[in-house]
Amino acid sequence: MAVEIEENNRRTGKKETRIYETVAERVRKFRDKYPIESRWRILTTIEFPSENVVFASTEVHNPDGEILANGHAEENRTIGYINATSAVENAETSAIGRALFSAGFGGGEFCSADELVEALKKQEQLIRGTEKSPAKFGKQQCLYQENKTKIRYQESKTKTR
Repeated sequence: MAVEIEENNRRTGKKETRIYETVAERVRKFRDKYPIESRWRILTTIEFPSENVVFASTEVHNPDGEILANGHAEENRTIGYINATSAVENAETSAIGRALFSAGFGGGEFCSADELVEALKKQEQLIRGTEKSPAKFGKQQCLYQENKTKIRYQESKTKTR
């Protein structure tokens, strides 16, 4: 599934539509082109640099073992409700999505629909005052919400197995 975001460009005032794909959609595209039997691999490593931080690094390997693309993500267990129980899964999914986009399996914007939806949820929490504002992103997130962003979900155009 893809997510369409429609918003007004702050510089031009024109409406713009951006398309974000879920990580599942990116993985489907990758596996449609490179089935498991082809020996192309998506390898993820998880690290715990501190008690509350999870770091994921994903590499896309060709059959010869060469690294063709990579992606990284970091999550903090103390930020957000989902990360309290699923920081590892969030970091892993984000890293996979970023690596696949770097390998050419993305279409649309770099961040995945999953990451975008999470960011929009955090923005809503910031506006309602139920989430602490991260110092460097708080103002930007609130401005984004004030632009009356519209979100539409699209059905996948990619065939499923």
